[in-house]
Formats: sequence, C-alpha cells, structure tokens
Amino acid sequence: MAVDDLVTALPRPGSVAARVAVATLPPVAVLLPGLAAGAFFVGAGLLTLAVVRRNGFEPWRRAVWVWPGAAAVLLGLASAAWSPVPERTATTALNLALLIVPACTLLLAAGQERLRDHALPLWAAGGLAAALALVAGETVARAAGASSALATVKGYTFLALWVWPVAGALWLAGRRHLATAAMIAVTLASFASEADLSWTATLVGGIALVCAAAAPVATVRVAALLLFAYAVVLPFALGWLPAWKDDLPSALVAAASGRIDIWGHLSTLGWERPVLGWGLQASGVLPPIPAVGPPSAYHGVQASYPHNVPLQVRLELGIAGLAVLAAILLAAWRAIRALPRTLVPFTLAFTAGALWVSCISYNLWSDFTLFLYLMPITLFGLLADDGGAVDLAPGRHGR
Repeated sequence: MAVDDLVTALPRPGSVAARVAVATLPPVAVLLPGLAAGAFFVGAGLLTLAVVRRNGFEPWRRAVWVWPGAAAVLLGLASAAWSPVPERTATTALNLALLIVPACTLLLAAGQERLRDHALPLWAAGGLAAALALVAGETVARAAGASSALATVKGYTFLALWVWPVAGALWLAGRRHLATAAMIAVTLASFASEADLSWTATLVGGIALVCAAAAPVATVRVAALLLFAYAVVLPFALGWLPAWKDDLPSALVAAASGRIDIWGHLSTLGWERPVLGWGLQASGVLPPIPAVGPPSAYHGVQASYPHNVPLQVRLELGIAGLAVLAAILLAAWRAIRALPRTLVPFTLAFTAGALWVSCISYNLWSDFTLFLYLMPITLFGLLADDGGAVDLAPGRHGR
C-alpha cells in the first residue's frame, strides 16, 4: 500500500503542483545546480514508481536505448572486481543506475500530449527568468568586485545547452520571434559572463545551428563523422597532444596546458589496462603526473578526473566502455533522425554544444553532469512524436 499511496500522491501533468515544479526547475538549475540535479532525479524516481505500477516493465523492454544504458551500469558494477577503489566503484555504478532509470522513465513518458502541452511553455518561461536572474546577479557581483563562482559557471553552462531544445520548441510552435529572442538572450548572457565554457559552448552550438539550417544534409553527415571520431578516435588521439606542444598555437597551449598534461598522462595509464580499464571512478587514485619532459606546473598533480568524457570512459572502462559509449551515441543518432525536420538544426546545435562541454570539463559520473545532458534531452523527447508513450493516467493499469 505504501507504493500505491505514493503513486496516488504524485502530481498529474496538468496540476498546479506539476506546473510549479516544471516552471521553477530551470531557475533552480541555474542558481543552485546541485539542488536542481537532486530534485530532477528524485522527481523522476517517483515517476518511475508510477510507471512500474501502471505499466509494469514492458516500456523498458521496448525501448532500444535502454539497453546501452543498462550495459554501462553492469560494466561499471563489474569493474569493481578490478578497481583499486572497489567500494567507490560499486557505489558510483549503483548511483548511476539510480540516475539512468528515472531519466529513461522521463523519456518514456515524454510523448504524452498532456506533458508536452503543460511543460513546454512553463519550461521556456522558467528558463528565460533564470537567464535574467543570472545576468542580474552577475552584474551585481561584478559591481562588488567579485568573480564568477563555480555554481554561476555551471548555471551559464546549463543555459548554453538548455536554449536549443526550448528554441526548437518555440520554432516548432510557430513562435519564431520568441525562439530567436531566446537564442539571442542566452548568447548575449554567455558572452557577457566570465564563464569561458559557457560562451564557447554557445558559439559551437550556434555554428552547428547555422550550418544545419544552410546545408542540412552535409551537416548531418559531418555530425555522424564527428560522433564516430568522438567515440573511436578522440580517446586515443589525446595522448599524442603533449608531444605536439611545440607545434600547437601558443595561445592554445597557454589556455589548455593543464588539460594537455592531464590527457597525456591518463592516456598513457589507459594503455596499461586497455580492454576493461581501471574501474569506474578510479581516475582520482591513479599515479600523479610524472616530472618528465618540459617543466610544467602540473607535474606531481593527481588528476581527480580526465576532464574529457571519451578519455574518462576509456581510462575507467577500457575499450569495452568505448563500445558501450558508441552504442549510446548510435541510439541517440537514431533518435535525432526520427525527430521532425524542423528540430534537426536545434538538436545538432545541442549535440555540438554538449560534445564540446564533455570534451573539456566536468566529471561524467557527477549528478550535475548527467542532469546537464539529460534534462535538455528529455525536453527534446517532449517534442518527439512517440506513439509508444507510457500511460500515466490515474486509475489505469497496464498489468
């Protein structure tokens, strides 16, 4: 009865509670990213209980993109057997499962018309309010002589990825002026900030949007090649960068010297366990960067994580993990191609921005990072025409 009571208490898509939750999530995500990530996954977890209660486990068996996620969790859990920190590895794998399953539930539920009708305008309004609040707060902080805090940088990064599905939703609804205004507002906010990660992600996404609008077929083909290189080439090519330091532009070396040293060192460690890796979350306990080659401020530093998702997957889960990553990207690519054509440029813009962020920052397994990618993906799911959406209507049972 406890589960029944909990499911009954869940707010319905059109209820006041559900509308308030949807509208306030973007501002909270910008101003308090950690709290928003927790709220997102707790809410999705409760939704999972409702789906299981009313539909059983059939929706997950029918969703092809669930299997790569399950493979990632199982491989991560198995890696505890050879990890130097087995408890941390097992805990991270279980936490990953608790995050992935609710996110999959949201994608399964996304195709419902009621969710689409109620969530999209509120999500857009809440996100624009968040952008204004963030810019205002940044302006006040600068006037006081303060620099951007880490949470502020995360907030700007969230906006840089959030804007594409929202602009796509507005464009699809025929509100092109609002879509353009949203993109301009976030772009101006990103470039006015001190958050380099945010404005570069916005720039990369904007370039992809323009290319996809001007030459959609060619851009789709290039995107497919880039996704392949992301999963297959990049995790190994990063290890060559330290040897190329003298040939790289000095501005690039000055800006990314630390990353280059970290990538080169961790890539070398990856060759010691090439097939299955060191274990989930083992990056932070591996040997520090040795004092070899030209002097570097990062010699002797122990990297907590690689600051690059493909390299982190290769280092911690080996070639087996890269195969799972490729399967996840393939499932995502199939989903992109199934979206309405109008949305493809916006989807490619988000994909480009997300890949850029994943290549230079954040630990893949943190709650915020997964939230950063999964929340916009869920919004794209709201825009998809999914005839297999699960039933969330009260009083109906699929079993």
